[in-house]
Order: sequence, then structure tokens, then C-alpha cells
Amino acid sequence: MKKATLLHYSFVIIAFLFLSLTGLAQQRKISGIVQESKNNTPLEGATISLKGQKSSTITGADGKFGIFVPNGKASLIVSFVGYETKTIVVGEGETSVLITLSQSTNNQLSGFQLYGPSQHL
Repeated sequence: MKKATLLHYSFVIIAFLFLSLTGLAQQRKISGIVQESKNNTPLEGATISLKGQKSSTITGADGKFGIFVPNGKASLIVSFVGYETKTIVVGEGETSVLITLSQSTNNQLSGFQLYGPSQHL
């Protein structure tokens, strides 16, 4: 009886490990750099999102990022404050990208509100 139970648990553990590994094989990592288009300086804090998914990341001080995407083509949305948002398509065989963002032509604020403590004099 104990051998059958041990064999059953062993089979369940092996099946779970196998399914976990096949799930990982359905994704790949895309690495890249986001930089400014005029002088190619890296943009720290740019957001990279996988279109239609909740997966996202931000660039480091050197403009580098890494994000896991499903196998096949993937669309990445790249945004940064004061710059045009860009959507790029990463091909099936691509594992790295270089993304350049241009400053937005519409850098004007439509309005603002100032909040703070008030003092009555």
C-alpha cells in the first residue's frame, strides 16, 4: 500500500514539473535599449508594455530592459513622458531591439492645478 502511494506521489510530481517546463518554453525574453532619437542618449524610466497584456517593465539608468513575450510575433508599446509613444512589432526570431523615441511635438500642458497647504494672513 505504501509503495503504491509513493509511486502515485512521484508520478504527480514528475507530471507537475513537466507541465511547468513546457509552460516556460512558450515564452522568450526580449532585451533592448530605449534611447532618445536626437543624440542617442539612453532614456531611464521608459515604460515597455506587451500590447493586450498586463506584462510591462521599465528601463534602467542605461536605457536597457528585458521583458518576456509569447513565442511568435509580439507588439511592444514604448512610452516616456515628453516623448511620442511608439508601438513596435518584434518578429518571431528576434531577441533584442533598439528603440528610439522622438520628443513629442505637443509638449504643452492643457492646464494644471496646484494643491498645497493654505495659510491665512
